[in-house]
Amino acid sequence: MGTDYTVGRGGISSAEVAYSCGACKTALKTPLNQAGAEDTCPMCGSVHIVPGRTELEAVKASEQQAVEELAKKATLKARSEMARQKKMEHSRRVAEAQPCQDSEQEAGRFGRITREDHALHTLFRMAEFTSVLVIGLCLLIIFGGIITLLVVAGEHNGFSTFVAGVPLYLLMGLCFILLPAFLILLVLIKIERNTRMLGYRDAGHKQPD
Repeated sequence: MGTDYTVGRGGISSAEVAYSCGACKTALKTPLNQAGAEDTCPMCGSVHIVPGRTELEAVKASEQQAVEELAKKATLKARSEMARQKKMEHSRRVAEAQPCQDSEQEAGRFGRITREDHALHTLFRMAEFTSVLVIGLCLLIIFGGIITLLVVAGEHNGFSTFVAGVPLYLLMGLCFILLPAFLILLVLIKIERNTRMLGYRDAGHKQPD
């Protein structure tokens, strides 16, 4: 058409095309979204084609590209959020499953230790019983030997008492050596047993019989 015109800034719905009527030269303004359509001059009534079709197509393409970019960003954001949610769900499931695995491992480990500790517990009880028996026997021999020596000393002279009591002296000397040794052993056994029992109680496990 060869009409001079200008297109204002804005989108399709806000931009306007400024041009002059080809018949009466009246300055006209028409929304850009009507470019390419027929319009009537309000002054002279002549019918003309609103210019700016090229600019309208360019604005449409620009706005379409902007919409596509926004849709692409929204898609990427949704995928990223979905991946984050899946990662969080996976971490939550792993965290929930970990205590069960730890409990199973602990149960297996405790099962092995229980058999070993059961044997140690039995050994401790036997050693404790033996220690008490030896300590009692040593005390009996010592006190019995002292009484025997006193009785023999009242009936015989000093040399005869010494000769008669040599075996008893040796036996009592052995008891004096064994008595503190087994007392120390008994104390150590008690300490070790109590330590293990406290460990079982703190761990919440049943103590071996």
